[in-house]
Amino acid sequence: MAEGYPPGWQVRYRGRGDRAGASRERIGTIAGPSLRDEHTSTTWVRVRPFCATPDTPLRLIRATDILDARPPGEPIPPTPLADVVEDHPTVVVELPSRGPAT
Repeated sequence: MAEGYPPGWQVRYRGRGDRAGASRERIGTIAGPSLRDEHTSTTWVRVRPFCATPDTPLRLIRATDILDARPPGEPIPPTPLADVVEDHPTVVVELPSRGPAT
């Protein structure tokens, strides 16, 4: 349960759907104590995106969306797409050569 994760733990979690409705795995670091919504019985966890600077705004994620948690210093399994890449996608376009065909 995420209530027991101290600040600094690395977590792999399920990100909520994007505009297309797809969810992606993300990684981050626990950045503070969890919050409990008394009305919905939902536990929210403060998470800072992986490799983010300390002034980056925190995200509140549902504790039920945490897939894996590890203490600081342990390697976390790679995710298909990290937050850093997802927030600023890089597109590589290869243009056809303009010279004579060889």
